[in-house]
Amino acid sequence: MRKVREGVAKWMSVLAAVNMAAWMVGGNVAMAKCNDYKCEGGWHTFWDYYLETGKKTNRIYGTRYVYISKKFKVVSSRQQIMTGCLAWNMKGNSKIRIETTSDYDKCHIYIVPEILEHGVDGITYLKPKGLPYVKDLENNLHGNYCHAKIEMSESRCHMYKYFTKVATHEIGHALGMSHVTCRNSVMCPGMDSKKMLAAPSALDKSTLCHIYNAIYK
Repeated sequence: MRKVREGVAKWMSVLAAVNMAAWMVGGNVAMAKCNDYKCEGGWHTFWDYYLETGKKTNRIYGTRYVYISKKFKVVSSRQQIMTGCLAWNMKGNSKIRIETTSDYDKCHIYIVPEILEHGVDGITYLKPKGLPYVKDLENNLHGNYCHAKIEMSESRCHMYKYFTKVATHEIGHALGMSHVTCRNSVMCPGMDSKKMLAAPSALDKSTLCHIYNAIYK
């Protein structure tokens, strides 16, 4: 019995450390359940929250417009962020489309440079209708949301040359995806920059289709 208790305590401490790492990276605090390639239903399992696009829209159709702030000092920064955004695009009739816009009032996702905590590259906040932006999906977000704001550390992303990778990860949060534990996903937090994926995996795309009730083609 003593060994069992020690084993449980050790496992709980590991989970706490993983959750803390997720919090440091930004996005959603709670970890999605995932067992690598054996994800339930073929996608990461978590809350089915999604970004709405208008009054009469639904999950399946609609363009999610991204506004990239002109406060980013280097033009290439904005270009790399755009690459990360467009990596999530679906093709075909049943799709979620990501487009960039210069019209702030039109945007659903707003990306801005910010001085963040030490070791944090990016963080995403979601805004439910009539409520302020929230960070913790599990405890604060009830229902779906209308806007997302992404803050990125321009200095750190330049230093480590992973603007596109961080942007891809944070756009995943903006579209409703949480952190996952499997490393074959762009939503895995705390990975070394050399191991981070620059584009969504097949599993990520399946998850996005699950959220938006769509078919990826």
